[in-house]
Amino acid sequence: MGPTPSPDLAVSDEVRQLRARIAELEHDRSETRFRELIENTSDWIWEVDANLRYIYASPRVWDLLGYTAEEVLGKTPFDLMPPEEVQHLRPEMERLLQDPRPFRRLENTNFHKDGSLRVLETSGVPVFDIAGRFRGFRGIDRDITERKRAEEELRASEERYRALAAEAEINRRELESLITSMHDGLVAVDAAGNPVMMNPAALQMHGYQNASEAMAPLAEVSTLFELRDADGNLLPPHRWPGSRALAGEPVTNLEVEVVRRDTGKHFVGYYNAVPVHDREGRIELIVITITDITEYKRMEQRLRDAQRMESIGLLAGGIAHDFNNLLVGVIGNASLAREYLPPANPASELLDSIIKAGEQAAHLTRQMLAYSGRGKFFLEVLNLSALIPDMSGLVIPSIPKKIALRLDLARDLPAIEADRGQIQQVFMNLVLNAAEAIGATEGAITVTTAAQEVSESYVRLHPSLASLLPGTYARLEVRDTGCGMEDATMAKIFEPFFSTKFMGRGLGLAAVAGIVRSHRGGIMVNSVPGEGSCFTVLFPVAERAAGQSGGGTCAAVLHGTGVLLVVDDEPIVRDMSKNLLEHYGYTVLVANSGLAAIDLFKRYPGEIALVILDLSMPHMSGQETLPELRKIRPDVKVVVSSGYTEAETMALFRGQPVAGFIQKPYTSAGIAEKVKQALG
Repeated sequence: MGPTPSPDLAVSDEVRQLRARIAELEHDRSETRFRELIENTSDWIWEVDANLRYIYASPRVWDLLGYTAEEVLGKTPFDLMPPEEVQHLRPEMERLLQDPRPFRRLENTNFHKDGSLRVLETSGVPVFDIAGRFRGFRGIDRDITERKRAEEELRASEERYRALAAEAEINRRELESLITSMHDGLVAVDAAGNPVMMNPAALQMHGYQNASEAMAPLAEVSTLFELRDADGNLLPPHRWPGSRALAGEPVTNLEVEVVRRDTGKHFVGYYNAVPVHDREGRIELIVITITDITEYKRMEQRLRDAQRMESIGLLAGGIAHDFNNLLVGVIGNASLAREYLPPANPASELLDSIIKAGEQAAHLTRQMLAYSGRGKFFLEVLNLSALIPDMSGLVIPSIPKKIALRLDLARDLPAIEADRGQIQQVFMNLVLNAAEAIGATEGAITVTTAAQEVSESYVRLHPSLASLLPGTYARLEVRDTGCGMEDATMAKIFEPFFSTKFMGRGLGLAAVAGIVRSHRGGIMVNSVPGEGSCFTVLFPVAERAAGQSGGGTCAAVLHGTGVLLVVDDEPIVRDMSKNLLEHYGYTVLVANSGLAAIDLFKRYPGEIALVILDLSMPHMSGQETLPELRKIRPDVKVVVSSGYTEAETMALFRGQPVAGFIQKPYTSAGIAEKVKQALG
């Protein structure tokens, strides 16, 4: 005779610690994606722990200091600096450790491996874990040795200029040759603030075709282009670097954003301004040097964007996981209640509506999981060119008749390994987005597939694909003849719930981006206002042969007998699972933690036929609980349950055989079928 069902075993204060653990797991995964993004950048990207020891260094440290990334790991920045630099820099770093905060453009001298000295410019941000604990710093180092050498040369030339002027023997040809060959921009303004000289580099930076255009009085020059500070505030002429130096205000590494006169595009530069005095000590000229840091600023912005998207992804994944637990109670109890009612009962239709609404909510959680990058889902080998005609039949009824859908599909397209339903969501989202961009006017949407080789040079041309590894990809391109987008709109289109409509709807393109990321792919967009947009998605080609798939299901009789142990920390899940499984004829024990499950299993080791084990529990997760159960009875059958996807969850149980997996939320019939399959 089987045991009497035990009451729910409560363990106090165990609920919240799971989220910290899940966040740590997600952080490790997001770190991998983040590192892929930065491996090919020109600057050295690094991360140190709370003791300032390097725990990550990108390969570019070789270009800057001659070390491999492995040689740097475990060292501190002080290990790479001369003693006098350490003495100068240590107080500042100790202040940052006491009060972690972002720092920018911190100049420091470092030893190259060959013994020479390099001057680096360091920017960094503090890193905190999900619980708010300080973990270290992450940042960028840029080699400014040549710029510092050029500044020294400029100062030396100024001294030489003064000596020559005093003796009335100025060699202007030598000075002009030096100025002309400088990589940085150089501008000289007179005592009234009017430009009197600009070298070729400065002319190019500001968008002048020739020097005569630049020699206009200050009042005229100020109308030709804009200068803005690092916060985007427009600088009036009296706050320009030259004007500030004339007023006696030091100007060193002043970050200025300039709108070029010719193209209207922006560049960002570091401005330094020094006065040149005549024999009587009066200011005769102001000499301004400009270093173009536009690309460096773009890299900083990409790093900030990556961190922001990681944070939003963690939030989306956590919400989806918790929401799935609630949906288990809604869908499971509603489906069980429907089975208690006769088919003609009017309440059956109401319960059907509840189940349908719950399944729609579950679809939203799957989108959130996809956005958070947790979506490998049910993988199989697919050919985009073969799938798209069928998917087009689903989307055509939603497209206005004035819009033509044209397909240009490669015949020999390499196969990809992907989730069929998620690829369908990517295709439908992109096509419907294109249709909305065209609107009520006549237009066309062209869908193209082709093979694409991704190389380092290709990634340099398309920075948004920086996370892709070199290799062959299948390319899906959706082009429309719609209204197009401005740069400001394109910068936000992959953000959750962003929409150009009056009311935003769902995750949309954010979910598309998440699905693409979870398939180790990339996405980019090109658009011109009034001329349309083109979305390009790249998926890595499959490594396994066509015809292999991730698994399948079989029909089963739902009723059965035996003792089941349901392990879940959420009361609503335990109660619902107990009720519905007892409805199907089973005897059900419940435990609210891994420790409680082990205790119950020790008491009834030979009588429990199957364990339904939740992955995410405080103190002891399902992954940690399973080995302990097997120590008691090695042949125990276990079905793993989780709000995350099967691929994501089963990766954690690699090497630990399980009898099945069921994703939350599930219906009463769904869990009963899984139990029956697992019991054989």
